[in-house]
Amino acid sequence: MGVRMKLGLSFTTMIAMIAILGAYALWSMAAIFSASHEAETIALKYMKNADNLNVAVSDYRAAMYKLLEADTPESKNTAIAELQKRTSDIDQLMTDLSDGIIFTDKMNEAKSNWDKTHAHGENAVRLTQAGDTAAAYSYMLHDMANDYRNLDKNTDELATLELQLAQEQVEAADSIYQNAKITTIIFLMAIVILTVLLGYYFYRLIGGFLSEFLYISQRVHDGDMTKGLSYTGEDEFGQIAASYNETLNKIKN
Repeated sequence: MGVRMKLGLSFTTMIAMIAILGAYALWSMAAIFSASHEAETIALKYMKNADNLNVAVSDYRAAMYKLLEADTPESKNTAIAELQKRTSDIDQLMTDLSDGIIFTDKMNEAKSNWDKTHAHGENAVRLTQAGDTAAAYSYMLHDMANDYRNLDKNTDELATLELQLAQEQVEAADSIYQNAKITTIIFLMAIVILTVLLGYYFYRLIGGFLSEFLYISQRVHDGDMTKGLSYTGEDEFGQIAASYNETLNKIKN
């Protein structure tokens, strides 16, 4: 293989390694961004919905007490409208949380307790509309209370679980980043080592030949033609050495 081909191949190899490293670095950064963004999106979506559900359940209970305290038809209608809104909010949040949540057992338990709590709430509303506020209040304290407490406990647990999931997602994204960083450093070190080795090789190849060539030329200049170039490779340097030695032999003869 000729010197020019060796140089060209070495240059091409280094360019290819740099291109591979660049492509890998871009892929790593894209993977890190994608993982981080996905983790953040999931965390925000489910944490927000779980927190909102917890608040909505508390608001539902507060709306029930407002209904019991209402002493005029107008205030009762206002309280019922607010109660209907809180019910709609909880139904929507339940639907949103069910879409892709991994804590299905806990979610199904919360839905079951919400259905029971909602049914009790409807009965309390009917009693209130019938004018029997005392019976409605007693119904809430006894029949409705246990299911509501279970629902409130479910929403607290869901919020905690979603927080833990978010933390795990962030840790996973950080792990991807660390792995990508380590691999990138290894690739970079490999390129540095390869570059050093190639540089040393060509230093020995070119520098060694030129040093010997200058040394022999100086001896010829001083009249000593007893020693020729020792390089015997089959590349361009070998051709130069062979021609130079042949010329020296012709001069001597």
